[in-house]
Amino acid sequence: MAATHLSGGDSAPSTKVQWTTPAQPGEITIDPAEVTTSRIKITWTAPATGGTETYRVSISPEHGGNTPASVSSSTLEHTFNGLTAGTEYNIRVVAVSSGGDSVERTKVQWTTPAQPGEITIGAVTVSSIPITWAAPATGGTETYRVSISPEHGGNTPASVSSSTLEHTFNGLTAGTEYNIRVVAVSSGGDSAPSTKVQWTIAAQPGDITITEVTVNSVKAAWVASAGNVQRYTVSISPTTDVPNPSQDITNLNALEHTFTGLTAGTLYTISVIAKSGGTDSTDSTKQQRTRPSPPGDINQPTDDMVTTTNITVTWGPSPGGEFSGYEVIFTLVEGGVVLTTVEVDSGTTTASEPSALSPGQLYLIEVYAVSGTGNNRMESDRKNITTPMLLRTLL
Repeated sequence: MAATHLSGGDSAPSTKVQWTTPAQPGEITIDPAEVTTSRIKITWTAPATGGTETYRVSISPEHGGNTPASVSSSTLEHTFNGLTAGTEYNIRVVAVSSGGDSVERTKVQWTTPAQPGEITIGAVTVSSIPITWAAPATGGTETYRVSISPEHGGNTPASVSSSTLEHTFNGLTAGTEYNIRVVAVSSGGDSAPSTKVQWTIAAQPGDITITEVTVNSVKAAWVASAGNVQRYTVSISPTTDVPNPSQDITNLNALEHTFTGLTAGTLYTISVIAKSGGTDSTDSTKQQRTRPSPPGDINQPTDDMVTTTNITVTWGPSPGGEFSGYEVIFTLVEGGVVLTTVEVDSGTTTASEPSALSPGQLYLIEVYAVSGTGNNRMESDRKNITTPMLLRTLL
C-alpha cells in the first residue's frame, strides 16, 4: 500500500529564552583619601553593554561582617568597613544578570597601617634628641618615616625598617623647639603620625668675668651661650641676708648683673644658667670674695712708741664681715721703697717692726684687712698716716 502524506503543517515550536552573560565591569578605582585603617571605598564603571541587574562585591579575607554584598545596577560604589589596619585585601566586583555572572574585576588594596605608639624622648643634649616608639597595635608596617622640623644638620626625613623602633636626630641647635613625627608606611599608604614636641638643652653660658667688687657687692658679666636662649638665671650663694640671690635676665643684650647687700670679706659662688623652652643648661660658675671692711683709723703714735729702729702703730678694728687678719706696710718715703710688711691676726690691732727701720727716716705706714688666701684673697681699702703725720724714726 502506498504511504499517505498528511499535510497538516508544522508543529508548535519548543522555545527557550537565554541571556548572554553580562560584560565585565569597568576598572575598580580607589581614591587614596578613601582608604583608612579600617575602611576601603571603591568605585567602578558599568560594563560597556547593558543587561546588568546587580553587582556582587566581595573582599577577602572577609572581616568585620564583609560577606559578599549585592548592590543595584545603578550603584557603582561600595565601602568595606571594619577592616584590619595594615592588611592586604583582594577586592572583586562581578556583574550579575539572568544570564549569569560576568568575568570578575579585581583589585588588590592595603588598608593604611595603624598609628605608631607614643614617642618617648631619651637623654636630650644641646645638639641631639634620641627617640623611641612602640609598634602599631596591628601589623602591616613595612617601614617608618621619621622627621624633625625645623630641619637642621642634615636631618631630612629618614626611613627606618619596621624592626627599628628608635632614632636619634643629631646636629641640632641648642635651645631650640623641634616637632618630631613618626609615620608607619606600608603599601596601603601612610598612617596617622605620632607627634612630639621637644626642646634641645640650652648651651652652657661662656666664662663669667667679675668686673667690680666692693665690701657689699659683686658685679658679674658672662659670655652668651651658643644657639638659642630665652633667658638667663644668675644666682649667688650663700644666700644669707642677700636681698635678691637669684635673678632672671631677659635682656639678652646686657649679660651682666650686680648682687648687692653682701657681707664683707665673704666668699661667694656665682652661677649662670641659660634657659630655653623649660630646659636648663649646665651652669657656669665663678667664685668671688667681697672685699673686707677696712680697718679703723691709724692712731698717732705716742713718743714711747717710736725708737730709732722701730715704730709701733695701733688702729681701730674693722667694723664687721669676715676677714682673716691685717697687714701693715712700712714704706720709706724717700724713694718709695717698701721695707717690710707685718701680718697680724684678726684679733690684733697693734703692730711694730723691731729691726728693719733706720734712724732718722720718714715712713709711710699703711694698714688693711685681708680675707682669704690664694686666688680668693681680697684686701680692704688701706688706711694710712699721711703728710703731715708721716712718722720719722728717732735719730
